[in-house]
Amino acid sequence: MTVLTLLAVLSTSLVQSDWPQWLGADRENRSKETGLLASWPEGGPKRAWRTEGIGDSFGGVAVSGGKIYLLGDLEDGAYLLALDEKDGKLQWRSKLGSARVSSKKEWQGPRTTPTVDGDRIYALGEAGELACFELGSGKEVWRKHLEKDLQGEHSIWFYCDSPVVDGNQVVVKPGGKKGTLAGLDKATGEVRWRSTDLTDTAEHTSVLPATIEGVKQYVVFTMESVSGIGQDGKLLWKVARKGDVAICTTPIYRDGIVLVASSYNTGRANAFKVTKSGDAFKAEPLYEVDLANHHGGMVLVGDHVYSLGDRKKGQDRKNADLKCMEFKTGKIAWQNPSIGKGSITFADGHLILHSEDSKQGLVALVEASPEGYKEKGRFSQPDPTGKNTWAYPVVASGRLYIRDGAGLSAYDVKK
Repeated sequence: MTVLTLLAVLSTSLVQSDWPQWLGADRENRSKETGLLASWPEGGPKRAWRTEGIGDSFGGVAVSGGKIYLLGDLEDGAYLLALDEKDGKLQWRSKLGSARVSSKKEWQGPRTTPTVDGDRIYALGEAGELACFELGSGKEVWRKHLEKDLQGEHSIWFYCDSPVVDGNQVVVKPGGKKGTLAGLDKATGEVRWRSTDLTDTAEHTSVLPATIEGVKQYVVFTMESVSGIGQDGKLLWKVARKGDVAICTTPIYRDGIVLVASSYNTGRANAFKVTKSGDAFKAEPLYEVDLANHHGGMVLVGDHVYSLGDRKKGQDRKNADLKCMEFKTGKIAWQNPSIGKGSITFADGHLILHSEDSKQGLVALVEASPEGYKEKGRFSQPDPTGKNTWAYPVVASGRLYIRDGAGLSAYDVKK
């Protein structure tokens, strides 16, 4: 192997190991890492480091180019922070905007994940500040406010939508009468378009880019509907789907099927078949199933969807089951108690589960198999915060990142 070939291989592997935005490079919640531990020792994998003082947040981490990027509420507002991947030490921090005070103290903090694109990073705060920063220095490039500048309207827990960078534009969800979605020039922040035919309030679920019948579009899940919006803001298709209280989980798409799920009094999953005839799209119901998902997410692996569901009304959070469902039919393959209500991701043949109950801080490794529940290890984090933990686990560069409130832990999970 020549030196140039070796460098090309190393470069590719480094890019593949990154997790540059919400739910990873493809927004599929699946890590590209391989060669990971197939089981965990008692007490869990070795913790490489832990960093405190990064600010309260329910948002996840982006990992790119040896750095970790995240949001947190510090003493005087919401900040974008860059940490060194090796040891978790702060590299720089830049103020994003104000800290939004929720109705309860335990609910305060940004809820989004920054998006890395080239030498820029884009971040959206809880109060609606959207800003672009230089990746290396944290210097601000431009900013917009989704309420003040775009007349946006958000749902109950403010803005929770992680930005999408697509080509030369950044796509966000301000919500409201001007248009649920907005496309902005990623270099300047100038508004290019609004989805004037879709004017639902901005819910807490992030947009999913998808190519359906050869047409690139953005799948948008709101309290009232599921829709496909073109790259120019035009409505391509829309189907009614009523929610309740809050919509949080990002949709899943494959082979013409869009799957969405929510919780509360309408807790269920719905699949829709999207087709195209000529220039016209159409979406029709495919199935509905008892698979409630609050905000912990779902992941499609092979032909099956795995969801760490919500507890039933009146139950303790420990009673939530992990469910395995056939994607094309909605048939439940199995369900099994696990670590209770929480979040999920996939890496190298396994599901990684993180309980929202930070008093115990449970993290579990489960084989992603439609044959049944096969747990391969679990541990409790040694630094319980006592605050609900809603950030998803992330696997990148051989490490598992677990965020809980104002702390972040990195675990070595390579063989």
